[in-house]
Amino acid sequence: MPNVWFMHRRAIRPAILPFRFKQSAQPPRKKYVSVIKLIKLFAAILVPLMIGAFTVVTTLQDSNSARYQREADLTRMERQGQLQEEVEKRQRLADLEKLREQQDYNDRAAKEARMQNIYDAYMRDLTNIVLKPNTNLTVPELLFVRSRTSSILDQIDVKRKWYLIKFLYDSELLYAKDSGYRFVDLGGSDLSNNGGAEEGQCYANTHENLTGGMIPLGWQRDGDAFQVLYNGSDWKIDEMNKEWESCLFYATAPRRHRKVVLLQVIDVTELVMLIDTRRARFQVSGYLGGFDDERTQTTMTVIFRKRENRNETLIVGKVSNIDRRNKTTLLFRDQTNVIPTGTTSIIFQLIFDRVQSANTIVQTINRFSISDKQVYVGHFEKKNKHLAEIKRKKYLQRQEYMNKYQVVNLCIKNLDDNLDDKQLKKEFSKFETIISAKLSP
Repeated sequence: MPNVWFMHRRAIRPAILPFRFKQSAQPPRKKYVSVIKLIKLFAAILVPLMIGAFTVVTTLQDSNSARYQREADLTRMERQGQLQEEVEKRQRLADLEKLREQQDYNDRAAKEARMQNIYDAYMRDLTNIVLKPNTNLTVPELLFVRSRTSSILDQIDVKRKWYLIKFLYDSELLYAKDSGYRFVDLGGSDLSNNGGAEEGQCYANTHENLTGGMIPLGWQRDGDAFQVLYNGSDWKIDEMNKEWESCLFYATAPRRHRKVVLLQVIDVTELVMLIDTRRARFQVSGYLGGFDDERTQTTMTVIFRKRENRNETLIVGKVSNIDRRNKTTLLFRDQTNVIPTGTTSIIFQLIFDRVQSANTIVQTINRFSISDKQVYVGHFEKKNKHLAEIKRKKYLQRQEYMNKYQVVNLCIKNLDDNLDDKQLKKEFSKFETIISAKLSP
C-alpha cells in the first residue's frame, strides 16, 4: 500500500515591523530618478551649446579666412597696381626719351638745313663778283663781300667756315697776288669753335651738387668744370661787360689735383694753303678771373700742333688774385699774331689753378712741437664762414648718425625684474623712436 504524505499548508501571516525598519528596507528610488533627470537636463543643454560653439568657431574661422583672403587679394592687387604703374612709368620715360631724341634729330636737321640755305644764298650773292676780273672790282663790291662774309661766319658751323675761306682763297679774294690786286680784309672775323657752349647746360648757382654735371659743348675737361649763369649766381662781378653772353666757365675746388683744365681742338688742315704762305693770322681773346681773395690763377694757352709733332705754345693770359686785386672780377686778355707755318691743328686750353702753398705750410706746421708744446695751425676764416662750416658739419654728422641707427635691434641685459614692455619702451622713447620693445624670459 503506497505511502501517502499529507502536507499541512500553514497560512503565513505578514509580520508587522516597526516604522523605522520598514523605511530603511525600501530602495532609494527617488534619488536615482533625480540624478537621471539632471543628466538628461545637462545632455539636453550641452548638445545645443556644443552646436552653437561649433557654429561660432566655424563662423569666426570663415570670417578670418575671408579677411585674410581679402587682405591677400588687396595686397596682390596693390602690388599688381604698383608693377603696372612702374611699367607705365618706364614706358612714359622711354616714350619721352624717344620723343626727345626725335626732337633733337629734327632740331639738328633743321639747323643743318638752315645753315646750308644760308651758305647757298651766300654763294649765289657772290657769283657775279667772283666771275669778274680782280682788277675790275670796286670798293663797294669788296665792302659788300666783307660785310656779307662777316655776317655769315656767325651763322654757320666750322666745316662750312673752312669751305668759305677756301672758296675766297681760290677766288683770289684773300690776298694780293700781284700789285694792283684787290682783296677782302677779314680781320676781326670770328672763326672760333665754341661748339654752341651757350646752348648747353648752364647751372643757376654753384651751391648745388655739380659733380658729374654736363661738360660744356665743344670742350673736353680734366676735372670738374661747368657753365654757370652770371645773374643766377650769388657773386657780384665788378664791371660786367654788356657784350658777355649769359654763361661763364666755372671750375670747382679740385679734390685730387689742384688744376682743372678745359680744352678744345680745332683742325685747320683746310687752311694749310693760307698758313704755309703766312697769310693766316689769329686773334685770341678772353675774360679771365676768380673770386675775392682766393689764391687762384686762371691761364689761357694756345698750342699750335705741327706735322712733325713740334708744337709752339702761346700764353694768352694769366690772371691771379694779385692781378684782380683780390676782387671777384674778370680781366680781358688777348693775343694777335701770324699762325706758325706747318700748323695742322690748334689746341685752346683754359687752366684753373688753385695755389696750394698755404695748404702745404699748414699741413707741415700743424701739430708741430716747439719747446715740448704742440702747435695747431689752420686756415684763417671769416667768422660767419667758420660758423656756417661748423653748422654744416654738425648737420652732416647728425644726418649720418640718424641714417646709421635708423633701424637697429638693441639687446639690453641685467634689467629690473619689475620692468615690463611698456615701461621699457617708455624709458627709451626719450632718446629715439622705438618701434617695439620686448622682454625675453
